[in-house]
Amino acid sequence: MNHFAEYIFMLLIIVIGIFIVKKVTSCLFKIIIAVVFVAILAWLYLSSN
Repeated sequence: MNHFAEYIFMLLIIVIGIFIVKKVTSCLFKIIIAVVFVAILAWLYLSSN
């Protein structure tokens, strides 16, 4: 059940990230936000293994 909760949390981060990126208008901010979310997802994936 712990892995299921982690996957739900990762999906929630992705959805929130997409929502924030759509609200931000500058391309530079979109790139920065995308890099931050990819780093967070990579950290969560690596820490769960």
